[in-house]
Amino acid sequence: MTEAEKLKNTLAAIFQRKGHDGRYTRIFENLEPSQQDVLLRMVLLNSGELPVIGSFESEGNWLVITTERIVWRSQGKIQNLSIHDIWHVKADLLKMVATGIRKHELHELQVETVSHENQTIELEEGAPLIGVWNALGGGNK
Repeated sequence: MTEAEKLKNTLAAIFQRKGHDGRYTRIFENLEPSQQDVLLRMVLLNSGELPVIGSFESEGNWLVITTERIVWRSQGKIQNLSIHDIWHVKADLLKMVATGIRKHELHELQVETVSHENQTIELEEGAPLIGVWNALGGGNK
């Protein structure tokens, strides 16, 4: 088993244990084949890179977590972040309090990089978000 396969299995197991598949956010193999095809056309995988988690709400709002990076599209923009650059993943607690959003209604995660840049990732609320949060290491801190 390659290092990428080991990482994929680990991330998928964390996602399933701490969260689970949702309406449109799932372990990549659990997505509809047509959704997998669209995502793989949008995210060209590097040699040895494996898709782990996919989310496909629409052609304008999607996400793929691979063994090397997170690639997502929201608000008309495609963004890309190496998983090795992730320093911390968290919820915006101040925003949650200000808006009255509860944890199970949360649909955004804040990703801070090792260079202290912040990215916002929109996700399906509930268990899929919690699974992604934990897979990326944020729910364990």
